[in-house]
Amino acid sequence: MSSEIEVEILKAQGINNVLSLLRAQDLYSFFKLDCEELEDLRNRACLKLKNGEYMIRPAIKDNLDYCIAVLKGAFPSIPTLESYHNEFSKRIEEGEYRFDGLVSYSNKINCSYIYISEDCTSVISKVNYDVTTNSFIGFCPELKNGLPSIRQYQTDDFYELEEWFQTVKQSTLVNIYTVQPITHEAAAPFLLSCFGTDNQIVSICILSHWLYIYEKCHTNNIKVVGFSSDADPKFVTAMRLATG
Repeated sequence: MSSEIEVEILKAQGINNVLSLLRAQDLYSFFKLDCEELEDLRNRACLKLKNGEYMIRPAIKDNLDYCIAVLKGAFPSIPTLESYHNEFSKRIEEGEYRFDGLVSYSNKINCSYIYISEDCTSVISKVNYDVTTNSFIGFCPELKNGLPSIRQYQTDDFYELEEWFQTVKQSTLVNIYTVQPITHEAAAPFLLSCFGTDNQIVSICILSHWLYIYEKCHTNNIKVVGFSSDADPKFVTAMRLATG
């Protein structure tokens, strides 16, 4: 049996992260459900006994049990992980600029000079509902003067949501802005902002974006020494415009 079976067992139960896996009390009890959708997976992952019951194949069970045992040995306890997450993993909203957080971080490390880095990375196009903001994430946000609109896709109307799926492009990339403090001692970078995009942005919007970040930082007594990006022609053109 291939390792794909183990992955399918986890996917069928909505287990897509380490915490969910470690919280699971019984990974195999769902095979007892009288569900037609599970029939194919049950036939491939289990042995059917003479009494009609199913037993998970030993090799598959051993693989999953071994994986859980390794993870339990490599990670702290669940309460410790959750405590760490609550303390250090601050929630970031798409299109939000965390200038207040940047000011606090700069004061903490006693730094007033920074370098901004902009980069895009590919993502799988997928629309998710964010219950905290009552908005849908995954559609390309509209840009106003180069800046993304926050919580643009909020609706309680199913037909409006259906129209968005038909007419609005979904993000294929995520644009990330990180701040690197310039200090005598090593300092971790700071995530300033991120939002989805389809890479259809024009150079003048990129330049407007940089100017907005520069002015907001300047207002908070943080000096931006420069911006960096990859060799995408749009960013190169924006750099040329910035340097005259």
